[in-house]
Parts: sequence; C-alpha cells; structure tokens
Amino acid sequence: MEKEIQIKAIEIANNAKSQILANTSHELRTPLGAIVGITSSFESNNLNAGQRDMLKIISNASDIVLSIVNDILNVAKLETKKINLINRTFDLLELLESTIDIFEEKAGTKNIELILNCEADMLPKYVKSDPERLKQVLSHLLSNSVKFTNEGEIVLTISMQQREFIDETEENSTYGQMIKKEIVFFELCDTGISIDIQRAWESFSQGDISITKEQYDAGFVLSICKDLIELNGGEIKAESQVGKGNKLSFTWNVELLLSMTH
Repeated sequence: MEKEIQIKAIEIANNAKSQILANTSHELRTPLGAIVGITSSFESNNLNAGQRDMLKIISNASDIVLSIVNDILNVAKLETKKINLINRTFDLLELLESTIDIFEEKAGTKNIELILNCEADMLPKYVKSDPERLKQVLSHLLSNSVKFTNEGEIVLTISMQQREFIDETEENSTYGQMIKKEIVFFELCDTGISIDIQRAWESFSQGDISITKEQYDAGFVLSICKDLIELNGGEIKAESQVGKGNKLSFTWNVELLLSMTH
C-alpha cells in the first residue's frame, strides 16, 4: 500500500510539472512571438550597418529562445501523451533539401563540410507521414552535430527500406490504390566532440544533475527525438567513439500510395 501511494505521488508530481511547463511555455510564446514579428518588420527599413548588426543579434537570440520554449512545450506534451502525429502527403525531397540547406550554411560558418550521401532517384518524391515532426527530429540532430563539431565533417546518409504492402481493402486506402509502407533510414556521422551519447541520454532521462552542460544538451535533444521517432513507430540508435566522433541513426515510417493495374 505504501509503495502504491509513493508511485501515485510521483505520478501526480510529474503531471503537475508537465502542466506547469506547458502553461509557462504558452505564456512565453506570446511575447516572444511579438518580439520576433516586430523585429522582422524593421528589416525593410533603411538602417545603417551597426543597426543592422544589432537587429540581426536580436533576431537570432529571439529565434533561439523561441526554439527552446517550443522544445520545452514539446517535452511537456510528450510526457502527458498529448502529441499526435498528423498523417498527410508531402514532398519528402523538398523537406530534406530545405532542412539540409539551413544547416549546410551553419556548418559553413565553422568551416565544417556537411555531406549528403543519398541517391535522389532512389527516394520517393511524395510520401504520407508527419512532415513537421520529421523535420523537427532531423533539425534537432543536425543542430547537435553542428554544435559539437569544430573541425572535420558531418555526413548524413539517407536510404529506403521496404517494409510491407497493405491490402487495398484497408480502411484508409482509396479505390484502385494500395498503400505501400516503407522506412526511411537516416544515419548521421560527425567528427565532433566525443560525448558518451548513450550515457548522456540515460542521465538526462534519470534527472542526473551531475552531468555536464554538453551531456545535458545532447540528452535533452535525444529525449525529444526518441519520443517522436517511437511515436512514429521507428527507433533511434546512438554511439560515440573517443577521438572519432558520434554516430546516430533512426528510422521513420512513411506510406506511399501506389496505383493498381487491373
């Protein structure tokens, strides 16, 4: 009975913490959104070089804070199981290109080479899944790699893995079509600081306050990505080698609609 009471108390405390995080994040997003919006409106004005530099600093700082607030909100939602994936058709190639372009520029400022290793012809153009959550996972992992890599390169490998066919009588399929389920496989290798990713992940999940800031950051990012990937039905693996860098891989389930011939 005493153990059950303790478990219930922990559950209530966790729910309260998640609710506080969610409420605080919502409250912060409104003024931050106003700062971002007003700052962007000044970009079209005639500013001198110094003013333009200050505006850029404010804009970048606001984007960083807003991103952190969104991450906290996502963690709170994931903990309370309030995130659902939105399944819709989107352009996979466009999503990958736009995401990689952002971090290719960031890597370039550190003189790091970001290499994309995939055959575009082997990837489907249109798929059905949750594009926002896929982009969020990929962005988090690329951001982490760029952050912890000071020299060398980052290599992102993307390929397809066939899973199964679903009969055309499935509830979600349309007449004359069948759904083909496939897996997009991502592997991210970098020559960055060798953080024990697995330990950082576990330490963050266990609330270990003794971990370093680098381990905390890595654990925080992986915690969000792991929950979203598993929500999609995929899995993530992480490993690091001292003096060599880090390697992360994850799978993301997608659907393809194929026309049937009669």
